[in-house]
Amino acid sequence: MSEADGLHSTDYRLGFHKPIGSAWQPVIYSAVNINGTRYAVLEGCILIGTVEEQDKLVDRIRQQSNSEVFTDPDFVMQGGAIKGGSYRWPNGRVPYVISGSLLNKQRIEDAISHWNGLATKIRLVARTNEKDWVEFVPGPGCASYVGRRGGRQEIVIGDACSAGNVMHEIGHCVGFYHEQSRSDRDQHVQIEWANVNPTMRHNFNQENSVNLGAYDFGSIMHYPATAFSVNGQPTIVPRQPLPPGINMGQRNGLSSGDVAAVQQLYP
Repeated sequence: MSEADGLHSTDYRLGFHKPIGSAWQPVIYSAVNINGTRYAVLEGCILIGTVEEQDKLVDRIRQQSNSEVFTDPDFVMQGGAIKGGSYRWPNGRVPYVISGSLLNKQRIEDAISHWNGLATKIRLVARTNEKDWVEFVPGPGCASYVGRRGGRQEIVIGDACSAGNVMHEIGHCVGFYHEQSRSDRDQHVQIEWANVNPTMRHNFNQENSVNLGAYDFGSIMHYPATAFSVNGQPTIVPRQPLPPGINMGQRNGLSSGDVAAVQQLYP
């Protein structure tokens, strides 16, 4: 995975994450400085809050029994996962603002035009006075929360990020994890752990999430074959030959499978 694709650091920490329909799970995340704030980053480009929020979360979990933590209705770390309708954008409408300090705004506009031109309910619209919105902001790489977090939420865009990278981050914002993080991924690909950078193994975590449609090697949400490789050799190997014309890890646009998944999430 290239530096343009995500955010990484050598500061690894223990945190907690709550995928769909499951209890809180311990995770290793990277602590990354973005515009003066330290964020907790999973899988290279998924924001799960700030380091300060994670520290408070870890302290509370240590102080309480698991049963108390997992059943406390007020104890919800927003942005960690889609949790029913609350993490989806009402009517598929995503208000946005583009920070004035972002360079090359055309790539943002191109990505938005791509999403808005698809046969889905998702429409990114310039914000007026909406209380929940997305702001595209500059940073050292690309990253986004998964789903609607509430209030202002950031999509971080690095200087080297392409329009395709922006499309990918909008996919997270709409509510999608990485394709190779699906709970059924091992039926379709093999992770070559010997080729994975030892400090980056946490980026291949799997999510206990809803699997929409068939596994899609051509998804814009899929890692490339050599993601986080320590030696240039493949880290993700398909268990069957890829269909002709399929490029695993492409960042050209949403696949037909991506579009179908969006249509299921936002009928």
